[in-house]
Amino acid sequence: MSTLARIYDDKKNSDTDITTRKTYLLGVDELYVETNYNIRDIDQTHVEEFRDAFIAGEHVPPLAVKVTEKGIKIIDGHHRYYGAKLAQEAGYTLRLECKDFVGSEADSVAFMVTSSQGRALLPLERAAAYQRLVNQGLEPAEIAAKVKRSITDVEQHLQLLTVGEPLIEMVKSGEVAATTAVALQREHGVKASSVAQEQMQKAKAAGKKKLTRSAAIVSPVKLREKIRAEHAAWSQETFGDVGPVGPLKHLAKEAMEAAEAPDDLSEWADLQFLLWDAMRRAGITEEELNAAMELKLSVNKARNWPEPKDGEPREHLKADSQEAVQPEKDYGDELPLLKHEILEQSGVEAWACVIAAFKMKAEYTYSESKWAHTWAADSVENPTCVTVPAETIASAVRLIKQHQDDLELKLWLSEQHDDSEVATEQLIRFSAVLSEVRQDNPCTVQEFIALVEQTNRDCWSNIRMLRQAVREVAGQMTIPGIGEVAL
Repeated sequence: MSTLARIYDDKKNSDTDITTRKTYLLGVDELYVETNYNIRDIDQTHVEEFRDAFIAGEHVPPLAVKVTEKGIKIIDGHHRYYGAKLAQEAGYTLRLECKDFVGSEADSVAFMVTSSQGRALLPLERAAAYQRLVNQGLEPAEIAAKVKRSITDVEQHLQLLTVGEPLIEMVKSGEVAATTAVALQREHGVKASSVAQEQMQKAKAAGKKKLTRSAAIVSPVKLREKIRAEHAAWSQETFGDVGPVGPLKHLAKEAMEAAEAPDDLSEWADLQFLLWDAMRRAGITEEELNAAMELKLSVNKARNWPEPKDGEPREHLKADSQEAVQPEKDYGDELPLLKHEILEQSGVEAWACVIAAFKMKAEYTYSESKWAHTWAADSVENPTCVTVPAETIASAVRLIKQHQDDLELKLWLSEQHDDSEVATEQLIRFSAVLSEVRQDNPCTVQEFIALVEQTNRDCWSNIRMLRQAVREVAGQMTIPGIGEVAL
């Protein structure tokens, strides 16, 4: 039977590129371990696994060692070494296969981190190894390159060492994950440990053994939602189905008390509770309030506020109609809320604005309708009374153009058919094909009609036939103004 040794000896007579890298067999007692050098804590179970492997005569990877003034120091393979010691104590004689480690002290730490022979590093062990490299003068980017990890990984593990001893102990015990500990430290700073301990007590009371990230870090938004829901349930159970007037009157009283003691957070809490309660009992949704707030903010920004600007109420502002910029149209309090009524009564611009801002719905709230009417009365493309995102403005402009195109198509179709129902039914089909044509070749409605008029009318009742006919005609003709149509 051939072996690698035989192939190596005969390499002059073959095409092999085989080489050797020497390892050495040393007595267990010839090696030594430097105190606190190993980046891994010794796992007794792992040690016993190696003991059993040595006793069974199984292959064990060689240790990485370095010759020092004190002797032969183990760089990587501490668990294998202690396993060999146990096998030796059990009466077995053995030698350990070792190989030279060549490199700096930083290289040796990086080698221990990246070694595939040792057990997986725990987060705190990896963090301590990174810190040793920092102490040797390496930057996070240099450490990342040596250990073949990202810079973010290095920075996060280094931050783990700064979370505080109580939280580090919780990580060691497995109560808190390392990533959760870092997140707590970022969220709460020096209070991270106390927050973790408090949240851990709650988790244990709920029968849990580990503090999850979601339980450890409650976002302010989620916490307020939780408090709001609990308050709503308590208020409903305590006071029943009363209307919003009572909470609003109570709100006025609490506002005066808060004005007298603005540093008292309990007064602010009462104000928030009462406002939530009044809104809920009035049936006002967050969406409706947001629309009203956006409109009111625009009005407030447009006002010319008199001096002194000290925050004191100015009763005359409401009466002074010159202080606020008013839209050209005055719709009054009676605004259409149904989509088709907005189009019929207020026109295409208000219709397009309400759809662009609040999506396609059969009916809109009063606040939504009012906001859209204010925008439309100002300027669809360049509003100044309300703040409108650019993409919303673009959507409204597209809707207006589409509506105008549909009207033009509808007029032409009505001239082609005596039956208005047929014209209406074909409008949907023609509008869809027009949109498809424009994806490849922008054209006006009249230019599209010029294409359609060259097709056989029999295909107008089927969208697939109409689409195909338009494509065929387009490939054979040139429309003035847009040149050849290639679909």
